[in-house]
Amino acid sequence: MAYSPRANWQEDIVNRSRNPITGVAMTPPSKRQAIRQDFMLVRGVDVLSVVPTQHPGVWTCTEDAEGVPKGAMLVVDQRRKGALSAPAVAVYEKGAFALLRGLAYAEGYYHDKIETVEMSIESLGWALTVSWEADLASPEEIEEYAAVLAHVYKELASYRDEKIADAAWRAQWASVFEDVLQRFNPMSRAAIICAAIRRLEGWINAAPFFVRGIDSRKMAVIAEIDDAESQRLAVLTELVEMARWWNPERIGRVDAEQALKLAARVDACVERLRTVDIAPYATHSFPHTIGDLEAEAGLLREFAGDRSRGTLEVAGKRHDIAQRALTLLGYAVPIEQMLTTVAVMERYGRTPSPEVLASFEDAINVLLDGVNTTLDEGFERRVVEDTRRNLDLARLACGANHETALLNLKTALTNAARPL
Repeated sequence: MAYSPRANWQEDIVNRSRNPITGVAMTPPSKRQAIRQDFMLVRGVDVLSVVPTQHPGVWTCTEDAEGVPKGAMLVVDQRRKGALSAPAVAVYEKGAFALLRGLAYAEGYYHDKIETVEMSIESLGWALTVSWEADLASPEEIEEYAAVLAHVYKELASYRDEKIADAAWRAQWASVFEDVLQRFNPMSRAAIICAAIRRLEGWINAAPFFVRGIDSRKMAVIAEIDDAESQRLAVLTELVEMARWWNPERIGRVDAEQALKLAARVDACVERLRTVDIAPYATHSFPHTIGDLEAEAGLLREFAGDRSRGTLEVAGKRHDIAQRALTLLGYAVPIEQMLTTVAVMERYGRTPSPEVLASFEDAINVLLDGVNTTLDEGFERRVVEDTRRNLDLARLACGANHETALLNLKTALTNAARPL
């Protein structure tokens, strides 16, 4: 059953488990316990302080270390061999959104590779048919046979996967009908081609497991972002409700007791924000807001002692800055989502259609409308101006040359997200 302030008010009076107006839990969640674990980094094995996520191969770093800043996310690097006690990991210094983009790149890589491998299997099948009747083939057919296998080699040679690399080597080996003794021996080429096809089919059969592994890591990162967003929204809801005490008709009713109650609620908000470990929330956005809230709590306690109206008004200004900063931060997720889509398209050379660019432009206009409502008197801060200016540039990129639109859009969205 959903929480209802009206239905649960008696319980709240007894144990103060939730704010009776906002429904926000009064006691913030406990900060997850960090553990110290060995990891194999590029420079060697190091001990890092991390908190595990819901995926056993993804962690968040909680302390600065050499080359691994606080808030960075670690993910098992399957291309390198680690050990059970020290897994080899890739480090995403900029945190959750950077890791999501990395996983999206990997997903795109596998999808592209599946398509390439399937086409290579088809080409190898044609070459196999030619090899069976090579003694009857014309010079043109033999030339085409060699060209097809050379193309298969070129398409597959750059992949690191052992099965694909082996198939590429076999395609190159089978591209001429003479064997090592310089004898015309098409049936030996047929056997080599069959082995290459088996290698590629084995990889195709295993590919869904790789993609599912990416999906499960992606879900773990999304869960971390969801948790950070839950804390942001819970604190923002509290701050919006508390802001009524600075209304002109109510500020005069704030006495020492009420000021201390407000300070306690602000303290709870600070503790809630501190439960988040991932960058950029824990390293860029939340620390500034925590500083504003701690200053507000201190001013409220100061007011409880001196009852200076000026002290209470300054506390209200810090409250307003924190509230607006958390509101603005809410635009980070949709910007980052759009940036990931654009970055993947740009990485794999996908030219956006006019309809796709128009959909990007519509989404950017919605974001601009929201950011502009945050830019009012008292909050004309550089962070807002930077975000707005770069969103404007992103919107203009959508109407530009389609060949350069993605790169310009990616640059503008990256710069729009950075200040948040």
